[in-house]
Amino acid sequence: MKKTERSVTKRISAVLVAGAMLLTLPLAGCNQNQNGDNSSQTTQTEKDTKFGNGVVVKSDHFTISKPIAEYLLNYLYQSFCSRYGTYYFDTTQSLKTQYYDEEKKQTWFDYFVDYTKSYIEQTLVFAEAATASGMTLSEDDLKNLESGFDAMSSVAAESSLTVDEYIKQNYGPEVTKEDIENIQKITMLAQKYSDELYSSFNYTESDYEKYYKDNQKSFDMVDYMTYTFSYSDTNEEGSFIIDSSKQSVMKENANALANSKTPEEFEDYIRQYLKANPNLVKVTAESSESSITEEDFNNAIESTVAAANKQMNHWSEATDADKWIFDTERKVGDTTVIENQGSYSVYLITKTLYRDETINKNVRHILIKSGDERTDEEAKEKAETIYEDWKKGEATEDTFASFAMDYSEDTGSASKGGLYENVIEGRMVKEFNDWIFDPSRKPGDTDIIKTSYGYHIMYFSGNTDPVWKMTADKAMREQDVKKKYEEYQTLYTVEFDDETFKSFDIKITSDQ
Repeated sequence: MKKTERSVTKRISAVLVAGAMLLTLPLAGCNQNQNGDNSSQTTQTEKDTKFGNGVVVKSDHFTISKPIAEYLLNYLYQSFCSRYGTYYFDTTQSLKTQYYDEEKKQTWFDYFVDYTKSYIEQTLVFAEAATASGMTLSEDDLKNLESGFDAMSSVAAESSLTVDEYIKQNYGPEVTKEDIENIQKITMLAQKYSDELYSSFNYTESDYEKYYKDNQKSFDMVDYMTYTFSYSDTNEEGSFIIDSSKQSVMKENANALANSKTPEEFEDYIRQYLKANPNLVKVTAESSESSITEEDFNNAIESTVAAANKQMNHWSEATDADKWIFDTERKVGDTTVIENQGSYSVYLITKTLYRDETINKNVRHILIKSGDERTDEEAKEKAETIYEDWKKGEATEDTFASFAMDYSEDTGSASKGGLYENVIEGRMVKEFNDWIFDPSRKPGDTDIIKTSYGYHIMYFSGNTDPVWKMTADKAMREQDVKKKYEEYQTLYTVEFDDETFKSFDIKITSDQ
C-alpha cells in the first residue's frame, strides 16, 4: 500500500471511531442531554423537513440528513468548548436564552447554528466543485472508508455492541450507518478537492517578496534584552503596594543598566546586581543534598541572565515598549528605560528589524526502542534487520514511510510515515539533532543512530525554505483558496431548512 493510502486509512478509521466528521477531535458525551440520557428531542419523519425525506441541507448533487446536521451542531459546539472553554456562557442554562450579541439579539444558539451552516456550506461547495471538475472518489478511497467501518465494528465489539448500537450511542439515536457513509463521502471528496486546490497555486520569488513587502509588519522580528527593577510588593493580604523608599534606588539601577551598549555588558550588570541582592534570586537545590549550594545559586543567576534575552516576532503597538522596540529608527545598542506601575524596565536592542531566514529540516525515522521490553542488542539487531529489508526493496522515501507506519515505535510520528517537518535546531535529542543538522547532510541520506530512546533508522527528506517564505507561502495559498471558494459560492447553491435548524437542541452539561 502506498504511503498516502495507508495514512488516509488510519485517518478515516480514527475519525469514524471517534465519532467525528471533518474534524478529528473526539466528541465525548455530546449526545447526552442535561438529564443524562440519550433521548432526542426531535424525531425524524419524511414530512418534518422542508425538502422531505428527512433532508435539511441540499445542493445540486448532495444532501445532508436532519440527524447528521444536528450531530454536527453539537460536535462543533463541543469542539468550541474544548478549545476555548465555557467561560462565555452559562452551561446550566439553555444557549437559546443567552446572548452572544445582545444588540443584534443573536443568542449563543444562533451563533453555533450559523457556525454549523458555514461549516456545512464550505463542505458542500467544495464537493460540488469537485464534481464539476470530474473528480470522484477512487476505489482506494472507498476501500479506506470501508476500513474505517471495520475499525468501528472492532471497537463496538469490544464493548459488546453492534455497529448500529455503537453509532446510536456515539452519533445520536437517529443516525444510521448510511447517514455516516454519506457525510463521509461528501467530506472526503471536498477534502480531496480542497487539498489539490491548495497545492495547485504556483508562486515566483517576486511573488513571495511582494507579499513580504506588503505585509512586512507581520514578518519583521527584533532581538532585544530586558530586565525589570521592581519597587512594588504585596502585603499580607496579597494586595499590590508601592514601596516608594525603593523607587529612587531602582531608578538608579535601571539607568546604570541602560548605559550598557553590548549584550555582554547588559548580562554582566544583571549578574553582579543579583549577586549583590541574593534575596532576589529564586533558587532551589539541584543536587540530592537538602541544602542549597553555591553552584545552585550561580546556576539560578545564569538562568535569570539567559532569560533576559528576548525575541519579538510580531510587530505590535500594544505597549510603550513595543512601540519603542519596533521603531524603524532603532539601532543595535540602543537602550531605554520605561517606567511601569511599580517598576522600571530596561531594554537593549541586539538585532534590528529582520525576517526569519532560518532553514529547518524535514526528516523521517523508524524508532526501535530499547529498555524494558528488549535489550540494547536486541533493539539494534531489529533496527538493522528492518533497515536491510527496506534497502532490498525500492528504497524510496515512500517505501520508508510505509515501513515507518508498520514498524516505528514513535507513536507521535508513525502514522505520518515517521515524518518530522520543520525541525528547529536544538529541539531534538542531541544525537538525532546532530545527524540531521550535519552540514554535509543531503536529501536521501540514511543511517542508524542510537539515542536514549533506542535505535533510529533515519531518512533525511531535505531542507525547508526559509521560515519567512514558508509563512508567506501558507498565507498566500490560504488567501487564494478563499478567493476560489468565494467564486464557487456564486456557482453552487446550498439550501438550508432554517426552521428545522431552529428546532435543534445543543446538549450541554453543567460539568463541561
